[in-house]
Amino acid sequence: MASLNKHLISAYAGYFFRYVYLIVLIPFYARILGPTAYGLVLAAMSVQAIVWTIQNWGFAFTGARNIASLKTDGERHHEFSRHLTARFLLVPIAVGAGIIFIIGSPLLRSQPAIASLAVLCGVIAGFNLGWYFQGRLNFTTPVLIEIAGFIITLSMVLFLVRGSVDAIYVMVSLATSSAVTSFIAYYIAAKSEKFKLSSVSDGFQLIKQSTPLFITSGTYALMTNVGTYSLSTFATPAQVAYFGTAEKVITTGLSLLAPAGQVMLSWFSKMMHENTDAKEVLRQQKRAVKWVCIAGGLATLASLTVAPPLLNFVLGEKFEHASTILMVMSPIFMLAAFNNAISVYVFLPRRMEREISVISIATTTLGIGLTAGGAWWNGAVGAAVARVLAELIASLALMTLYRYQRKNFT
Repeated sequence: MASLNKHLISAYAGYFFRYVYLIVLIPFYARILGPTAYGLVLAAMSVQAIVWTIQNWGFAFTGARNIASLKTDGERHHEFSRHLTARFLLVPIAVGAGIIFIIGSPLLRSQPAIASLAVLCGVIAGFNLGWYFQGRLNFTTPVLIEIAGFIITLSMVLFLVRGSVDAIYVMVSLATSSAVTSFIAYYIAAKSEKFKLSSVSDGFQLIKQSTPLFITSGTYALMTNVGTYSLSTFATPAQVAYFGTAEKVITTGLSLLAPAGQVMLSWFSKMMHENTDAKEVLRQQKRAVKWVCIAGGLATLASLTVAPPLLNFVLGEKFEHASTILMVMSPIFMLAAFNNAISVYVFLPRRMEREISVISIATTTLGIGLTAGGAWWNGAVGAAVARVLAELIASLALMTLYRYQRKNFT
């Protein structure tokens, strides 16, 4: 347990810097760019996230879990090579999807340079090596690399962005930061790994193996970004900015689950691989889920009380509508925390990807439809209500799966 706590502390150390970074940049974007230009940046970031999701294809979870359970250098070398090959195979698909989303948005279609940089950022992010370091239970290295990326982005944005016409420099800063930190990560990995591609069949095999995880985590990521993207199609840039700002607060808060999820997935997978007592493993998993849900509940409460006036003060009067959207979306903290925790802590270590992928396909498809329909019906408010409904439906489906499969966990 002491070792687990050490890994968690290392994984979360970078989040102090991440929040300092966001505390500076979100108000800066809001006040310097204004609603229209910031709406454009948020729409571009939504496409970047979609491209990243496709390019990653669930590999991060698969890689971290597999690396954690491999014992020889030869096995790790082969796994690393499979990941390089699979990612290169997906580049045309990720870029093609990005182009389709750009064409579908009048806002992004009118700014091809910004949109193209968003696609580039998504592809580079898809080659991130965080999964490799975390699978080897090295959580300090990716944190330090991430901090370096924050410093690069923050420095460039504060130096280059002076007004609403400088929105493109936001994406230039993100692209530069991604490229530099990727180079650093691969340079470090080169000390232990050989940059040798595996066979195409190995790459496709990894894609096939990771597809259930892509369906589980990737489709959810698509749903979280479809609201901002839909508004860029159906509403004004200002509506994109209001919804996107509130959603960025939500996703930033929920991103706190990611390091814990990667640590706990590797940890529980290792425990189960070593044939630890099944009842004890389940007890620890349920305890972890409980604490995550409590944290989600507190975040929901804060979004209804403390956060709105604070957001108004920080962003200025032009963004007061964003705090209303945040209050509407506040239940997402609690619902998404539960959904993530039970999926990553309980189901994935038991390799139940197929079961939760079925749920994810159904609930995410419904959620994307609801969110796009809500954006068309009532702009940012409609998209926010739809996102809450989608999370609620997913929670009910996952609880049903747990009750149905509970007897197989011990």
